Order: sequence, then C-alpha cells, then structure tokens
Amino acid sequence: AFSLLIGAALALIWPSSRLANKIIPQARLILDVIGGVALSIILIMFWKTNQYEPFLYRGGMVLLSIATALLVANLAHPASRIALFLRFRPLLWMGVRSYGIYLWHYPIITLTTPKVNAGEFSITRAILQFLLIIMIAQISWKYIEKPIRQGALRNIQFKNLRLQNVALGVKLALICAVFVSSIAVFGLSKVSKAKENPQLDKVEAVQTQPAKHPVAVWENPAQETPQTQEESKEINSAQPKDALTVTAIGDSVMIDIAPYLKNTFPDIRIDAQIGRQLSKAIPVVEQLKNEGNLGNYVIIGLGTNGAFTTEQLVSLIKLIGNERKMIFINTRVPRPWESIVNERLKATTSEYPNITLVDWYAASAGKRDYFAPDGVHLTKVGAEAYAALVVKAVNQ
Repeated sequence: AFSLLIGAALALIWPSSRLANKIIPQARLILDVIGGVALSIILIMFWKTNQYEPFLYRGGMVLLSIATALLVANLAHPASRIALFLRFRPLLWMGVRSYGIYLWHYPIITLTTPKVNAGEFSITRAILQFLLIIMIAQISWKYIEKPIRQGALRNIQFKNLRLQNVALGVKLALICAVFVSSIAVFGLSKVSKAKENPQLDKVEAVQTQPAKHPVAVWENPAQETPQTQEESKEINSAQPKDALTVTAIGDSVMIDIAPYLKNTFPDIRIDAQIGRQLSKAIPVVEQLKNEGNLGNYVIIGLGTNGAFTTEQLVSLIKLIGNERKMIFINTRVPRPWESIVNERLKATTSEYPNITLVDWYAASAGKRDYFAPDGVHLTKVGAEAYAALVVKAVNQ
C-alpha cells in the first residue's frame, strides 16, 4: 500500500502539466542530482538484493519506492537532462504499456507454468511467456486502455446499442472465458494426477531415538529397481564408530532418507519436519543441547523451503559448536532460492575445518529418476543415493 500512496502523493504535489520548461541552472542541477541518486539506488538494489533479503522487509521496499518516486518526478519534469537518456523508443513503448504488462504477467506465467514438474528453468517457455505477455499487453492497450483514456466510455450511447453488437460482445467474452478456463483446467488436471498417488502423502514430522514411528518414503511404482550390491555395500558396510553419536536435523527430504540412515546408524536421532526453514533449526539445536541429546556428528539438511541469511547459518554453526563434526547438505530444488542457498552454504562452510559439505546438487544432476514429480522429494532410488552420500561424509 505504501508504494501506491507514495505514487498518489507524487501525482498531487508534482503535477507534470504545471511544471515549467525553463528553470534556473541551480534548480536544474538539483533536479539532476536527485534523479541521478535515485536511479543509482534503484540499479544498486536490483544488482545487490534478492527477494529473500530481510533488508527488503525492514525498510528496503520503502526505500525503493521513494527512490522510484523521485526518479519519476525527475523524468516528468520537462527540464530534466536524465530524461533525455531514457527517452529511447523501446523503453517508451514498454513504459506506455507497463500497466498492461503488470496486470497480465502474473496470470499468464501462472497458467502456462506446470504446477508439478521436476524440470529446470525452461528458456523456451520463458521466451514464449514473454512474447505472450507483450502481445496481450499490446492488445489491452490498443482496444481497452487507450480508448478509455480518450473518452470512449463517455461516448458510449447505451440506448442506441444494437442487439447484434451486444451478441458479438457476448460471443467474444465467452471465447475469452473458454480460453482462460481451458488453460486453468489443463494445469489443474496435472496437479490432481500427481495428488492421486497416495504414496506422495508424508508424515508431518519424524523424531527417532531410535525411530518408533513409521516414516513414509515416496516410491515411484514404475521405479522398483532393486538396490544394487554397490549401493547396499556403500550404505551398510561401514558400522558406527566407537562413541559415535549422530543427530540429523532437516525437512521433508530428511524424512525421505530417514530409513536409509537408520540402516547404518541404528541409534541416530532424527528431527525432521515438513516445511522447516533453517532459522527454525536453531531452537531445535538449543533444546537438544540442553537435554544432552545432540550427537558428536550433526547432519543438517535444510534449504529446500527457502533461503536464509549468512548470519543465520553462522549462528547455527556456532550453536552446534566446534567440538562437533558437522555435515551440511546443499539442495536441488526447482525454485529461485536454490542458487542462493547453495552459494551461501559453500562460502560459509568452507571457513570451518570441522564441517563437510555434501554436494547433492552435483550428485543429482541429470538424475530425474531420483525425484518425485515435484522435483524436490525423493524416490526410493534417490533416497538411497542421498543417504549414501551422507553416510560416506560421516565415515570420512
């Protein structure tokens, strides 16, 4: 709401129709400096921030809104020199249709992106979505927005409307409704098919010492490949070392691999919960430490459900303590935060000699049979491979 209110306030106090073409040099300099600073703030924030930065929600978006308003005020002034650099045709064309692009981009992207998929970013789909957004925004501008701006609504003589024109309008509306509905039904049908498989159901949490509660693991019915001798040997051959105690903290992916970790570490304590963020692991570690139940090997598998800050990661590491060995596992998740999570894990864990980073992202590259249709949770084959990497890291 604050962005809309800032824009509305600007329109009231800075009406472009009342701005003078000629101003004194000092005023023009101030105008250009303010516009330049505002443009710099916008570009730096685009470059340095992402949608998962806490800074954005602690004043960052307000700062961006104010900077944008100042830049708009500068560009609206006829004496602005910054406006001269931004008045090239492609940008002007895009700006005129920006409201239509804003209105249409979300439904188009939502309706043309598969809800359930294990796919990576599709450049082909992105290009087609971009072209579709631009095309519909242009149609919207030409036949809806521009006529309304030119007073089309005032010129309508409702009493003189012919029945055939009304019928034509109804037909066009029905065609549009059928088109949009077809796309929506197609997308929802894919979701329902995925949900029909009862094996996708998962328990809300698993806490074992040793595990007494059942753990649900997603298995692909068409992927009943038996465990190979090499995989079995890698998971089961190494027995727990003397005085070795293992604690695993994670999210729903940790639930997937829980039975396979227990094959090697029967007394492992696992605390895993669907939807868990890394920040929520801190109170879990505190509780386990206070109870004396935190093992001397701590496995952390988090990042599937969202990004975290470097400060949060460092706090978790310090809380676990230098006296313990830690195994962190990076993530493979078809979501925007995947690269952020993996980069922060790599940069931070490399500074601690008692931490091993398991590169699940690299190990699972191109292995679609490892994943359920959502591209996140694991099949039996994927859970075995994931667990084997973790066991190997502990035993090393």
